[in-house]
Amino acid sequence: SHVIMTEKDEKKHEEAPAAKWTRWSFYMYNFFYYVFAILLFYSGLRFLYSLQSLRILEFSHVYFVFVFLFVIGCLTLIAGVHACCGAFWQNRTVLYVFIGIMWLILACELGLAIWLFYNLPLMKASVLVQMHTLMQEYVISHDHSVDNIQYTFECCGVLYHTDWLNTTWGQANLGSVPGSCCSSLNTTCDVTSTAVAQQGCEDPLKKELDFICTFVMAVLLICAFVQCVGISLSYALTRLIRDYGVIEES
Repeated sequence: SHVIMTEKDEKKHEEAPAAKWTRWSFYMYNFFYYVFAILLFYSGLRFLYSLQSLRILEFSHVYFVFVFLFVIGCLTLIAGVHACCGAFWQNRTVLYVFIGIMWLILACELGLAIWLFYNLPLMKASVLVQMHTLMQEYVISHDHSVDNIQYTFECCGVLYHTDWLNTTWGQANLGSVPGSCCSSLNTTCDVTSTAVAQQGCEDPLKKELDFICTFVMAVLLICAFVQCVGISLSYALTRLIRDYGVIEES
């Protein structure tokens, strides 16, 4: 006997390979999705370590970006679990939850990227203020923040090495700069010495801030693009599950 296929059945039969391809593409997408979640965690940790350890910004700014990236990373992992379960069980409700979380993550990523872009000039301006504050509060036996900055970037002072002469420490150590300004490992060295770094710390700190913020913004925008791909695949998969009921493996 011949099985008479309706027009709807014929259409399903023709689209079956595309349905299976969509489902397996969704599985592959989830693998990369977890990779990007880890990348978000890494970006947050890098931002926190690089800026907070140097103390070139107020901790509140650094902490805000770190927490936001950490929350986005956690949401990404939660969304990934929903995506795997929804695709495996072919459950449209779970997939719709995944899509909702994805839209939330996308909004957070774009929002943070925009916030960083518009606040980067303000962060750069605060570098000067913060560096001046650290130099005024400098006590060589207790506070090593300025030393860490000057050692790391091979710089001295804010604009020039002579900035130290106008600090409390500089007035107590006339004609000298901290050892971290010098190429030789001394406690202090003479401000006129050729071993003193001539470059101020403003430009290196701003370049470091530029690099870190640009890196984080790039990660956020790449992840946002990945979210868009995931949302498109999710909508396609939910439509196919609606049309097929169950997408057969074979």
